[in-house]
Amino acid sequence: MAEEKTGKQAADWDISEDFYRAEEGMEELRLEDFMSPEDDEPFHLNGDLEVERTAEEVRQVLKLAEEGKTIKEIAAALSLAEEHVYNIQICSQSFADNDPVSIAHMVLMG
Repeated sequence: MAEEKTGKQAADWDISEDFYRAEEGMEELRLEDFMSPEDDEPFHLNGDLEVERTAEEVRQVLKLAEEGKTIKEIAAALSLAEEHVYNIQICSQSFADNDPVSIAHMVLMG
């Protein structure tokens, strides 16, 4: 038979919202309290040449796509495989801000 928890043991295992609220007079913690100013900056390349090369391809592909070029036209203009251009465009749909480095990482993950 399961034993009922009483006293301090019950409070330790309590998972209600009240258990996790800040105690009166104490400030509630927020995610921002644990973030540093660097967390707001865009991701950096850290010297990875493959990511850097792919990020530049992403920039070029997105620029030509904004001009209305097709995958075939972009691939020909940049001397890239059509499948690679397609993958860049698919991956770019995952990022609202079209961050070339993030898209490059996703493309390279394949």
